[in-house]
Amino acid sequence: MFIEQTYQCKNGQVVRIREANVDDAGALNALKLCYIDQSDYIPMSSDEYQYNIEGEREMIEVISLRENSVLLLVEQDGFLIGNIDLVGSQRDAMSHVAMLGMGIHQNWRNIGVGGFLMEAALHWAKTSAIIEIICLDVYDDNLPAISLYTKFGFKSYGKIPGYFKKSSHRFALNRMMLKI
Repeated sequence: MFIEQTYQCKNGQVVRIREANVDDAGALNALKLCYIDQSDYIPMSSDEYQYNIEGEREMIEVISLRENSVLLLVEQDGFLIGNIDLVGSQRDAMSHVAMLGMGIHQNWRNIGVGGFLMEAALHWAKTSAIIEIICLDVYDDNLPAISLYTKFGFKSYGKIPGYFKKSSHRFALNRMMLKI
């Protein structure tokens, strides 16, 4: 269970972080389709995103039922501006491991929202009885994201050169991990 929290951004705006519920499916889907196309560091286009609103609703429901997973949303004045999820493995031998994913609308980047989401998700993980390791994959040239993750204690555990390809450019994948 996640307890709702509020934070003040560098621009003075107050945002609220809370756990997602199925009623958020439409707004979450719209937010993801927006930030997927805004980012150079999400390896898909909105056309490739596989969830429609019903799929988003099902995903929210599945995550909410798993003891080792959480989906948090950040909103400002009732509008979703970002999300973070920790999705725990469903394999017994790896149920203590969660993958982290995060996205923020471009108008809300670089003002503290990413840090607030990380703080909230890591607090949830530390208070869970299951999660011991959090992993994430990041483009190796996404220095702002790597800096954020490093600030929260993540360490790089390997790189795969050429893992991501956009046009004729190739980018390395950086696998990062945090032991809770």
